[in-house]
Amino acid sequence: MINCLAPYVSELADSTLQLSFAIQLLVPRYQEGNNFGLEVQAKAMETVNEAHATAQEVQAGLKDFYYTREAALRRAITHPQVADYEGALVEADRAALYSLCRAAEDLYSTYTGLHDMASKNIERLLRPRDEDSNSPTKKRRKRRQQQQQQQQQQQNKLQGGKQQQLEAKGLRKGQK
Repeated sequence: MINCLAPYVSELADSTLQLSFAIQLLVPRYQEGNNFGLEVQAKAMETVNEAHATAQEVQAGLKDFYYTREAALRRAITHPQVADYEGALVEADRAALYSLCRAAEDLYSTYTGLHDMASKNIERLLRPRDEDSNSPTKKRRKRRQQQQQQQQQQQNKLQGGKQQQLEAKGLRKGQK
């Protein structure tokens, strides 16, 4: 089981380092206002760092298994007449199997957590300052543009009305 699990653990460790580096490169300079995307990136960095720490803990646990088993096996070989040493070897293997099962569960939950975080926040991770239609800054900008358009339309109506009055006066004078 260790041979099956070890490649996934090292792949997770490598992937989290690459993902952490990629997120760090995408972090823009901190400015006032519209920092929600930066907060998402910071939370994503925490999640990636936790995943990396989990992978390192599992790797350390895999190494510890070999040391523990080696010590129990050495005692069982040097003292074959003592049945407790053989029992200790069996118990060490059972404990290692239990730890490996927990490590596999940890890997599964870590991978699913990373996938969930990335899939839900991919836009904010890639473009943290990209303003969506619901942001207050975007709403203010739209309101200003609408007000300017309304003012322009009112001015056009006033100018158009004055021009029509002048044309009407000119026609009346020409008709008389």
